Amino acid sequence: MRKQPARTPSATKVMAMVMAGGQGSRLMPLTEKRSKPAVPFGSRYRIVDFVLSNLVNSGIYTVFTASCLVRALRDAERYGGKDFGTDVLPRMLTSKRIFAYNFADNRVPGTKPYEEHAYWRDVGTIDAYFAAHQDVLGDEPALDMFNPQWPVFSSNYQGPVAKVRRGHIDNTLIGAAAVIEDARVTNSIVRREAVIEEGAEVEDCIIMDYTRIGRGARLKHAIIDRHNLIEHGSRIGLDPEEDQRNWIVTPSGIVVVPRGRSPFFARDSRGYGIGYAE
Repeated sequence: MRKQPARTPSATKVMAMVMAGGQGSRLMPLTEKRSKPAVPFGSRYRIVDFVLSNLVNSGIYTVFTASCLVRALRDAERYGGKDFGTDVLPRMLTSKRIFAYNFADNRVPGTKPYEEHAYWRDVGTIDAYFAAHQDVLGDEPALDMFNPQWPVFSSNYQGPVAKVRRGHIDNTLIGAAAVIEDARVTNSIVRREAVIEEGAEVEDCIIMDYTRIGRGARLKHAIIDRHNLIEHGSRIGLDPEEDQRNWIVTPSGIVVVPRGRSPFFARDSRGYGIGYAE
């Protein structure tokens, strides 16, 4: 069993408020079926996992209670608004002790010399989200996800490790139970239970959970959301005009294929037993 950080006397008196209700309209279509905090990040995480892990690693286990939040919102509404920055927090200053934390001074234990100090990114747009994924790749990433002194906790997924049968894999993170079958994958993120078939070429891409990339397909500068079947020989991210007709393309040219419409699982992993927990 993982040993949890010890509660310090100061931490036991701290209650955290997590602002995790964003609609994430600028992250569409990734937020069409999920809230912004639930959007996947890296090879196994969600955006919200980072803030929740920071709280746990700091010994803070109590999250802002609903009753306290409702009281603060109602109080602010009586005076004309519910915006946290301009209404709620200023009103709370009249009756509560509120503190701000200078994140630029943050010192995370276990940070490597090559990592960016006090790493933080606003991933509010698809282009920013895609760029942040590049920060976890490479020999000396700006954000190294391996840090036993300050781990990022995630779901309790119990699937097996990834399987690479053959192929050329360069600078890529591969999630649990993913399968790569004699394909070429470069500078990419491949999440859990994704399958990349033989002859496929994937470059600078994010392949999300349960997606299958068909034989001989070529993908570049693309985000493929979960539960998708990319047909054999498909071309995504190579023809700007074709991509504009079929998919969503960001200002920087990132092609986004929305979440699959049917409950498709690349490894046929559902419907035959209890399966693996999310």
